[in-house]
Amino acid sequence: MSRDFFKNKFHSTIFSEPMMFVDSPPGSTVSEIDKYSPAGRWFLQLSKQLSLPSKPKGILIINAHWETKDIVNITAKKEHTQLAYDYEGYPPKAYQIKYYPLDDPNLSNRVKSLLEQAGIPAHLDDTKIIDHGVFFPLKLIYPDADIPVVAMSILDNLSPIQHIAIGKALSSLRKEEILIIGSGSVVHNY
Repeated sequence: MSRDFFKNKFHSTIFSEPMMFVDSPPGSTVSEIDKYSPAGRWFLQLSKQLSLPSKPKGILIINAHWETKDIVNITAKKEHTQLAYDYEGYPPKAYQIKYYPLDDPNLSNRVKSLLEQAGIPAHLDDTKIIDHGVFFPLKLIYPDADIPVVAMSILDNLSPIQHIAIGKALSSLRKEEILIIGSGSVVHNY
């Protein structure tokens, strides 16, 4: 079955991430995925579970909700001042989520450089507004938005070989105390 089938059939079901930010009505089936659900509680404790020696110096979030053709795109802003509420049909609270972390131009340039050194075309994008593939998981894990965040696209061909090469090219960032997060199934129901 195609990815579009799953996207159309399941993407807008109630079993989705915006619900992790709301209180569900008593007895509602939505309580299985609200902020008190096992998934919601897991996200809320994840920063402690990571057992990092200190707070990360930056976060690179590879966003499966941002697909680009032939070239990896990387956010390159001084700060994120807008959010793309690219979903519909949820309670009003799901559209009142605020998450405005700083970007890190040095990290953006470092990511671009590492990719290009590995022969992977990369582009700095100073217009990209972060979407739910970025702000949902980060709002739950690091709610204070006090760590610089750089978002990166995946390639729309979804090639495992190319994406493994991208991961290898970026792996040295971990030694620089950069937390690398792959945002995918968490924010997509397919």
